Amino acid sequence: MANRIKRLQLLSFFLYGLVAMVGLGLAWSVYIGMEDVEQTTTTLVEKQLPSLGIARDIALNLSEQERVLYEYYATIKPELYQNNYLSRSQVLYQKIELLKDINTDLTLQLDLMRELQVIQQLSQAFHLNMSSGNIDWDQAREQLEKISEQRRLMEPQLNALMSNVNNHVSEGYSATKQQLSTTAWSVIIFSLGLFGMSIVLGRYIKNYIELSIANERLAMFPQRNPNPVLALNSGLEVLYHNPATITLLRALKLPETPLSLLASDIKLQLEATKSSVPPVQIFQHYVNSAFLTYEIHWLKDQRAFNIHMQDITEQKIAENNLHYKAYHHDLSGLNNRVSFLQHVEAAIDAEIPFSLVLVKVTHYAKLVGDFGLSGAAEAIICVAHELERVFNHTKKTLTCQVNLFHIADASFSLLIEDVNASESLQAFLSQVQKRFEKPIDTHLGEIHIQLQLGVTEYPRCSKNANELLLHAQIAVDNKQLSAVSYFDHQLGSQHKRQQDLNLRLGKAIERDECMLVFQPQLHLKSGCLIGAETLIRWHSDMGVISPAEFIPLAEQGGFILPLGKWILEQACKNLAAWQAMGHRSFCLAVNISPRQFIQPDFVTQVAALLAHYHIPPHTLELEITEGMMMENHLTSLHVLNELKKIGVSLAIDDFGTGYSSLAYLRQFPVDKLKIDQSFIKHLHLDTSAQSIVLSICQLAKNLSLEIIAEGVEYSEQLEILTQYQCDVIQGYHYSKPLQSADFLAFLHQKSECSVRH
Repeated sequence: MANRIKRLQLLSFFLYGLVAMVGLGLAWSVYIGMEDVEQTTTTLVEKQLPSLGIARDIALNLSEQERVLYEYYATIKPELYQNNYLSRSQVLYQKIELLKDINTDLTLQLDLMRELQVIQQLSQAFHLNMSSGNIDWDQAREQLEKISEQRRLMEPQLNALMSNVNNHVSEGYSATKQQLSTTAWSVIIFSLGLFGMSIVLGRYIKNYIELSIANERLAMFPQRNPNPVLALNSGLEVLYHNPATITLLRALKLPETPLSLLASDIKLQLEATKSSVPPVQIFQHYVNSAFLTYEIHWLKDQRAFNIHMQDITEQKIAENNLHYKAYHHDLSGLNNRVSFLQHVEAAIDAEIPFSLVLVKVTHYAKLVGDFGLSGAAEAIICVAHELERVFNHTKKTLTCQVNLFHIADASFSLLIEDVNASESLQAFLSQVQKRFEKPIDTHLGEIHIQLQLGVTEYPRCSKNANELLLHAQIAVDNKQLSAVSYFDHQLGSQHKRQQDLNLRLGKAIERDECMLVFQPQLHLKSGCLIGAETLIRWHSDMGVISPAEFIPLAEQGGFILPLGKWILEQACKNLAAWQAMGHRSFCLAVNISPRQFIQPDFVTQVAALLAHYHIPPHTLELEITEGMMMENHLTSLHVLNELKKIGVSLAIDDFGTGYSSLAYLRQFPVDKLKIDQSFIKHLHLDTSAQSIVLSICQLAKNLSLEIIAEGVEYSEQLEILTQYQCDVIQGYHYSKPLQSADFLAFLHQKSECSVRH
């Protein structure tokens, strides 16, 4: 071992000396090269580059002087010569003087100075001519031409100077590049040599270090190992144990006998290890609240067993925590969606019929808006506790298997191994509804929580986990008076139809499937056709789709904005065409959706359409529902005022179905109220409807608003409305909605009022 170390020392000294000598030589070579680079760079920076800059400045100043003289010629302003021209002449002389210090070619400097003096003389003569009371313009032009010619004579000299500098720069660059290349190659060759030497020396050093470390590790491993290490013979006699064994025994408050750490059937474990191939086995053991794992090795040549032990208590606790978190919701601690899916799959595999109840907090977004995310989370925790309390109470009376899950932020589910009509399910649903009829206590105070419950059943209604959740959600979304909704195949068909309509709705305009129809409006007092309401129809490959069906889908899916824009533009286009035919006072009403109304550029769009189609603003009537205006009355009031500024006629649609405040109604700059057809439908039969309609008519008259009744179908209704001094009606009694061509014929047939009432 000593001879080997000595040889390694001599080899290392030789290699270090060789590296040092080569390194010094390289350093000297690099130093000499850098001196040359420095000298080249100094010449370039201190002489050549300044010369180049001065030459460019001279050329620029000469051009600027010439421009000043031409401006002087054009404007006859002597101050241009006295201020601008002379100051630049001074700069030019200074620049040429600077060439003395940084350029050895004095001939070039003298030539430039001489040419500049000629230009100055010509310029002075030009100035004398221009500043005299009687300007000789021919002479002035001739003088300018000579000045320009003289400046052009200086350009070759300046270009020669710049070319000379560029040549010097290029030569300096080439020399520097060559020197740096030589230096780089020297460093690369030295580095490669050094790398080769280090490999040779490193191989010997590595062998030595590995040998030393291996010997030390073998000697110290058992003693320094933080985990217990034991050696046993077949008779369970402890041949060796390290200090960590005693440390663990004391930590677990066990007798200081190493066998106390092993399982009671250790002898069987040893025999199993001895007969296994390879002769290694791993076992786990729980003792005094600690999880231990140990690996047994059978050493045949020594006729002994080596046991390497490890305390994995923290690992086990972490695994248990992870397992808990994987199957329980963070907020409520209830079983989560993963656990739910496992239970569902298990029940399906076992072919057990069961019902799924999806419980959703209906106004979770409002909770977030009112109390923030943390407050909403607190409320959901309280909902979970209340559901769990109801669940535990009801579970005691049930004979079937039931499980409660928290599957999303505001969604819970219940699995009952029974069918929808069972008493077990009805009992739970009844208890949930009863509990949440009252407010629940939270840290935020008492909060009234509304729940919507959707129920589906396996296998009668739903066939797998995805269908169960989807069908339960469909049931939840089925708005009914009851808080509980049951999925059935009719509901599923409706959902499928809505999906199909949504897919087609986005391309309805592009495919030219949408069309407008127009329902005429009759002015009762004059008996004239004065306007119409614009309605939309959709003829898809699924048949004629009612607006009552596809308009809500358009609002939910965001298609209402392009659809509303198309309707408004097509209505304006038709209105412009009819007015061009002579019906100038004809008014066309267009319904505006809530989302369209609150768009920042809505007023701009309306104004642009009016301007584009040359429509008198008062002949376009925009209908807005009262609910839309009351939802955000400040924004609505601003938009309505802006629309009123451009002269558009405004109407409140479906009046009487919302919750208008009379104070707000007085503020809104509307022109008309449209009585909702739900009041007109039974007007001739229902005295309460008559009272409501009469009140609306009187209210409108008191506010100087025009009244329009829609949905008029019978003459009896018309007579009552005439008695109530209703202004305008529309409905099947007068005319059904007509396509554009039919409406135009209707318009020509009826006499239109020349004056709007």
